[in-house]
Amino acid sequence: MSFSTEQLLDAFFILSFGTPLALLISFWLVGRFLWLPMKEEYAKHKLEKIIIPYINRYPFNPEDPVTDCSGAILDSLMTVEDTDSGLVIMHYKKNSFEYWADSTPQYRTLESVARKFATCFRCEHLYIHRLYELHKKNMAKIKREKEESKKKAEEENKEKAASKQKKDDDSIFAVFKKSPPKPKKADNVIVCDKSNTFIKRGRLCECTLFQPEKEKKEERSFNFSDWKKIKFS
Repeated sequence: MSFSTEQLLDAFFILSFGTPLALLISFWLVGRFLWLPMKEEYAKHKLEKIIIPYINRYPFNPEDPVTDCSGAILDSLMTVEDTDSGLVIMHYKKNSFEYWADSTPQYRTLESVARKFATCFRCEHLYIHRLYELHKKNMAKIKREKEESKKKAEEENKEKAASKQKKDDDSIFAVFKKSPPKPKKADNVIVCDKSNTFIKRGRLCECTLFQPEKEKKEERSFNFSDWKKIKFS
């Protein structure tokens, strides 16, 4: 079977241009409608897993604090942190955390900055873990309530046994039971006894980190011979 020159040229152009064009269109369709949505979804889930709320950052175990610089002077040490309320500069001085910020961050945000200061400079003993203190107080309250309820149940059983022995079946008078008093509502609000103290010292531009040190002028005596030198020079 013989082919004409025109048929051979048509087949050549189809194989040369048609096949790559079909592959290119198929690749574009797969990438546009399959690969790109999968990539965006993966990136979204990855960001959701990585992003941690700022108030939960810089955790450490309060039962095992590290104190490597307990004897060091911490007044000159500062930490700079970019929080969700803006930039905050913090240091520790006189049993409190002092900070500079253009805004007024929330207390839990300042706690995270203080945890960073404590973990960076290895002085976790300076930080009061408020949530841990609340947990200890709550557990102590639960234990105390269990002991009180157990003791109360034992006393009620003793009273029931005593009243049963004294009951007179031949009494003609009806004895009406008094309605038990309504239990008082327990105060479930637990307040932490101690917490960190934060003192705002001003805006960022007022921080001592950005203030130039004043040069101390050397004091010297000024006598009559010095005055003559200045006068006749």
